[in-house]
Amino acid sequence: MNTSFLTTGQFAKMCNTTKETIYYYTEQGLLHGEKSVENGYFYYSRSEYYKYLMIFMMKMCDFPIKEIKTYLDHVNTDNALKFLTERQAHLKEKIQEYKRMLNVTNKIIDITADAVRPDKEEISVTDLPEQYFFVTPFFAPLSYVATPFEVSKCWNLHTENCKKHGVDLGYPVISVLSGVFFEKGVCMQTEFGSQITKTQCKKLSTVRRFPAGKYVVAYHCGGYGDPDAVKATIEKIFLYLDRHNYAITGDGYDYEVVSHIAAEDVNDFMIKYTFPVVCRDA
Repeated sequence: MNTSFLTTGQFAKMCNTTKETIYYYTEQGLLHGEKSVENGYFYYSRSEYYKYLMIFMMKMCDFPIKEIKTYLDHVNTDNALKFLTERQAHLKEKIQEYKRMLNVTNKIIDITADAVRPDKEEISVTDLPEQYFFVTPFFAPLSYVATPFEVSKCWNLHTENCKKHGVDLGYPVISVLSGVFFEKGVCMQTEFGSQITKTQCKKLSTVRRFPAGKYVVAYHCGGYGDPDAVKATIEKIFLYLDRHNYAITGDGYDYEVVSHIAAEDVNDFMIKYTFPVVCRDA
């Protein structure tokens, strides 16, 4: 073989990559190697190095192999601008997607960290800012003992509605709870909700607004499946409210602080309740 040609190992070293990568690109038709009739090995001309650099740069721009091959088969200025402009738009979309994923990850971390609290039985009244949620009403109110099929039906409808209206499903997705039933010791879910901004709510029809003000915040340790345990938690909440002279003024919401993401056993779940309240003396 002519000395101007390099073995696969030499060529890989020149490209600062592995022989496996060179073999793969050769199999995909991106690189061209001369196969020796004497030993069956591939050899590469130094000019292939510049083609490898082009492949490397296009991979950095997240071009799939198929598109790289199409481009290499038709290299010219017009195609370069066309391919790169299309890829630029694609990368911008991915950046937005990664930002959304990072936002969800940060929220999961914050919410899970909230579960690592010294007193999991803590109940408090706190001031919260105004919040808006894009909601999907259930076909009928669901209690905590609703079947997975009933819950999934409402969940799927909410995810479809979010997609249809360009709303980020987000994390956490809340369940709106009826204040009337909560006072009776029952968690009756009426809507799924994804948090939105005040600007977004002006463009959407099904929006739930929770005004700025005082809210009782409490935690239930355990899953949804034990109505007696849930009722006992609710009773503790109302004992606290009575003792501090507060009353619930309307619907609230819950979400999972600890769910399947952080616990295998549903008995290790933690649910956070938030309901608007007013001081009876006000």
